[in-house]
Amino acid sequence: MNKRILEYIKNNGWIIIAVMLALCSACIVLSIKGTSYFKKNIWDFIAVIIAFFSFCVALRSYFIAKRTLRSQQQTEINTTPLMNKDVQNFLMKENLFQLYDAYNNLSALKCVLEGCHYSSFPYGGIKQDLEINSDFIHLEIFYTQVTTYHMFKGFTDTIRKYNTSLSYFFNSICKKELNESYYAEMMDDFIESVNRMVHYWIIIMKKCYLMNEVDLSEIMNKMTNLFEYDLADNSAPTVIVKKDNNFVEFYPDEGRQDRLIKIMNFRVKEAVEEFSKQIIDYERD
Repeated sequence: MNKRILEYIKNNGWIIIAVMLALCSACIVLSIKGTSYFKKNIWDFIAVIIAFFSFCVALRSYFIAKRTLRSQQQTEINTTPLMNKDVQNFLMKENLFQLYDAYNNLSALKCVLEGCHYSSFPYGGIKQDLEINSDFIHLEIFYTQVTTYHMFKGFTDTIRKYNTSLSYFFNSICKKELNESYYAEMMDDFIESVNRMVHYWIIIMKKCYLMNEVDLSEIMNKMTNLFEYDLADNSAPTVIVKKDNNFVEFYPDEGRQDRLIKIMNFRVKEAVEEFSKQIIDYERD
């Protein structure tokens, strides 16, 4: 029994203290006003006790809320990765591979669909290979930098618009709602959208992170791995990707640009072979 009483006092000691303080305050008021006053005005006496008790409860609630808020803030600090311009720089470099991959995959899908005159539709899994994630962009970092904010905002809006149009394309072509020329035009728009994203990417990295041609070349070298293909021992693939895209801006000299285009065409060739297995004829549906 004693143990239970001690546990109760430990958990509810503030109530006992509040009551004692309320009674003490009442006694003080009694000594000032005199007992004769409160004999005539007993409700005033009770009101003083209740008011002081309420004050104690409110004060305790304030400290509990303050301690809870501090605990939540500490939890956020411990669990949320620190986001700043340097981290955003790293994420932008990671995103470049998405743009590079999407451009090659779009070129491959266009080749496959043109080959069947858009009489087949791509399997839904292909859409995931074409989508570009925009969650890596943290606009809140640049709220105080108007010019930089608008550059990143334009980049984000272009990605989201592209993803929305891509979803419409896949939903539409599966139902064969539009004609071949319209689908062909949409594919060209998708490729141009990614090309525009690459342009945004280069501008952002040059203006926000002061990257020069050497920096851009090194990034592209790491991403594409120029020695991934032994180009001398491989027959040249069909030229699908040409030098009219913004990826060539990563290299200042034509020799390296030609090498990049050849590598991109090898990647497109692989994607064409893969996507050809993932299209569905309307007749079979």
